[in-house]
Amino acid sequence: MEKGLNDTFPKDKKYTIIVKNDSVKTKLYSEDYTRTYNALLKGMSERKMRKAVQAVGSFWYTAWVNAGKPDINNFDKAKLSDETKMRLKDEENRWMAGK
Repeated sequence: MEKGLNDTFPKDKKYTIIVKNDSVKTKLYSEDYTRTYNALLKGMSERKMRKAVQAVGSFWYTAWVNAGKPDINNFDKAKLSDETKMRLKDEENRWMAGK
């Protein structure tokens, strides 16, 4: 299906260029191309994504059950060392600065 679409879809409308920060350029498939491809696949991408979400949830649930179903409501109340608090604050600051 992809080969057929590539052969028939206008070459100048297949990709779009995204520019970020006036320098980073990313070449992506255009919205028209991806919509057409998705229609040819009859929504297969969405079905696979939904199955992946279900699988990840199942893995996490199984891990929680295998860990003895610990009470996760008290995790935020854990006592952290001063060093860990400083490291977490530093990581948060770097994240907020986009680093």
